[in-house]
Amino acid sequence: MAEHDVQVHGAGWAGLAIARGLADAGVNVRLVDPAGALGGASGRALGVALPTHPEHPHRLEAGIGTAAAAALVAFIRAGFDRLPGLARVGVDWRASPQEEGELDLALAAAARVGLGATRTAGGYHLHDGGAVDLVALHAALRGPSPLPVHATAASAEVDVYTTGAVPLDPFLADKITPVRWTSVRFAGPPLAVPVVSQHGTVLWCGGLEAAGARWATPHMEVGETDPVPDPRVTAMLERLTRQAFPDAGALLSSQAGIVGESCDGLPIVGPIPGRPRAVVCTGFGVAGLAYALPCARAVVDGILGRPTEGVPTPLRVTRFS
Repeated sequence: MAEHDVQVHGAGWAGLAIARGLADAGVNVRLVDPAGALGGASGRALGVALPTHPEHPHRLEAGIGTAAAAALVAFIRAGFDRLPGLARVGVDWRASPQEEGELDLALAAAARVGLGATRTAGGYHLHDGGAVDLVALHAALRGPSPLPVHATAASAEVDVYTTGAVPLDPFLADKITPVRWTSVRFAGPPLAVPVVSQHGTVLWCGGLEAAGARWATPHMEVGETDPVPDPRVTAMLERLTRQAFPDAGALLSSQAGIVGESCDGLPIVGPIPGRPRAVVCTGFGVAGLAYALPCARAVVDGILGRPTEGVPTPLRVTRFS
């Protein structure tokens, strides 16, 4: 007989949310992560909650179609309604010179997929999303009785795989790739509204932090498993930040985390085909705060047999069948 009803592999945002949701429903849950709670990339998150995939809306629409993009946006925005610690101040998209020619396309697509957006002098403002107080979010997921995080796995009726840094299940081996994301912190004044630029590959938030620019290395940081910043990426983030925010001040620190990115850039959520007792909820990449909690809630509802609309088709495991 299995020792636990459900075993959740990975104690990042998605893993904590799934374990908390199941435990609150009375399920015997084991939470497993050798690095501890938020010991991986989730613990190094920047706190930006994008209301869409981290790309211009017209690029997302071109990739998966208007209807699917609209469903994805609606799914993310519905998740924001129950995202603890979210200051719903929106997100500014500051266009780099390479992006300026795409702004009209982006605004037109935003309207088609249900994103509120307004043109600004330097780009456009997305009306939803914003900045997340990560301490408040962690406190809400931890709850009054924090679940222990174990270093090793045991036996369970159902295994849920939420970690992206290491594809623990063979099904994920050719679908999830580790990617190193670096962030830097400056002494400069905090931002009231998060900012994204460089086609969604550089983000600024808080006071004052920047992340991304992994294209500063020839391999785009793909396949890296060592969470130590590459000096080339750190230098690029500093240069871009000082261009965008001349009062950024001194560079205080840098850190890196390993995220799991899927082969098509979208999360993978649901039971593995032919193996209903193995469930995946991973592949969030840098967009974890947008996807992790609504995807986690769908997994919890599915395990508990509660009515749910589930996740949008572009995120379902069945797209690989």
